[in-house]
Amino acid sequence: MRGHEVPVVSGAELQMLVQQSDELVLVEFGVNFGCSRCDDMRPQIARLAGEFEGQAKVLRVDYNANRGLAAQLGANICPSYVLFRRGEVVVTRSYPTSADLLAADLDAATTRNHEHSTPTVNGN
Repeated sequence: MRGHEVPVVSGAELQMLVQQSDELVLVEFGVNFGCSRCDDMRPQIARLAGEFEGQAKVLRVDYNANRGLAAQLGANICPSYVLFRRGEVVVTRSYPTSADLLAADLDAATTRNHEHSTPTVNGN
């Protein structure tokens, strides 16, 4: 599957998008140049954006410009990935990681997302 363009957002935009999104939000804290690890992961993240279109938003935030926010979310190395569900951090992964691990996180969170949105019968 071909990848999608992953939008770059500011830290302030990210906080607004995470709070307002009904979808999962996977955020890559990385840089556009000068980081071979980010270069290695970029096509994998673009592929994930395509695979999970309609289920999750995939965004990129400049790590260098948002180090405080990154650290606050547990993203201590470039690149790091933070998955949000309903404004809350579900998981944080730092390099080395893979698209397969991130896809497993998205699958698990997607399942939980559907479970939490399903009405219960008799309070169970």
